[in-house]
Amino acid sequence: MKVLLLHPEDRLLPGQSQEWDLIVDLGRAPAATYEVWSQQANCRVVSLYQCGHGFEDLYRFKQTIHRGNGFVVLPILVPFMERCCMLMGLAKALDSSAKLFCSRPDAHARALQKSLGIECHLLKGGSSAFTRKLRHYKDALSFLDFGQLSQIVQDKFDPEHSIRRCLVSKKPGTGQQVFLLPTAYINVSRMAVSYAALLPEEQFLLAVARPGGKLTSLPSN
Repeated sequence: MKVLLLHPEDRLLPGQSQEWDLIVDLGRAPAATYEVWSQQANCRVVSLYQCGHGFEDLYRFKQTIHRGNGFVVLPILVPFMERCCMLMGLAKALDSSAKLFCSRPDAHARALQKSLGIECHLLKGGSSAFTRKLRHYKDALSFLDFGQLSQIVQDKFDPEHSIRRCLVSKKPGTGQQVFLLPTAYINVSRMAVSYAALLPEEQFLLAVARPGGKLTSLPSN
């Protein structure tokens, strides 16, 4: 049984279809993605998160953490414990006769390899770290529009607003005391304005650092 462990930052490419019996995504993707990959690879494709046992794992967490009563128990350990249970579930579905492959070196792959007592082979023809990084940025940028890309460039090369402050027209002040509401994001702007609306007798100044933080309507104060 040939099993491919697909790293969360990798995706199944046409050239990687090598008559696998099972492909396990070490991350999590929509069910539609796994359907496409299953057709592409002609085998079952699942997420590692499907290898857990739900409430049984939660009960196991409770028992384990309870043993730490009176000691410091780091919450950050819980996700690692959860993944360990998933790996144990996957190991039970396999056996020592399985041929294990991974798209890149990974701690999950090493743990499963030791649990089964078998070798884990690195997938030949895997992309280099530089190529993976380029692909990551390409995928990330494909979801951004021109305005968002422009904002990223501005934040990257003008983090202190030393250039942008010179390009904004200055309005004369009224001399009236106001409460300053600095914001860069639309959600922060909405929250700040909601507080300002609770004090109609006071005056507020909403200072927006990013175009995306602007509101179409503001209260009178």
